[in-house]
Amino acid sequence: MDRGQEYTKLTVRAYEEKYGPAKEADTPVSFDLRKEDPGPDARPPKDLRALQGILGMLLWLSRCARCDITFAVAVLSSRVHRWTDACGTQLGRLSGYLKKTIGTRLHLRVHKQDDAMDLELVSLR
Repeated sequence: MDRGQEYTKLTVRAYEEKYGPAKEADTPVSFDLRKEDPGPDARPPKDLRALQGILGMLLWLSRCARCDITFAVAVLSSRVHRWTDACGTQLGRLSGYLKKTIGTRLHLRVHKQDDAMDLELVSLR
């Protein structure tokens, strides 16, 4: 098991300890939070510190090991002080996606004979 897999497991465990079991998902997001108007009543969540910790773990993961979650993490992180139920739903979905795809990695392969590159999704299970 590589460092990215270990950290993914740690991140999912941190989410599940705080919010309960993550339901496995095929995609990291189900809708675009940028299109949702949080309204004037949106506030930071009561468990702001715990949420910031989980989002920090997700930021590290998206930068160092799982570029496939970058969009979802960026949108969630931008909404931390205007958190809504939809944000919580998306965080749960992202955790479920990580849980389901824990052994999946993106690999970039460059061909030596020409300038072509291939991007592959590889399961390490």
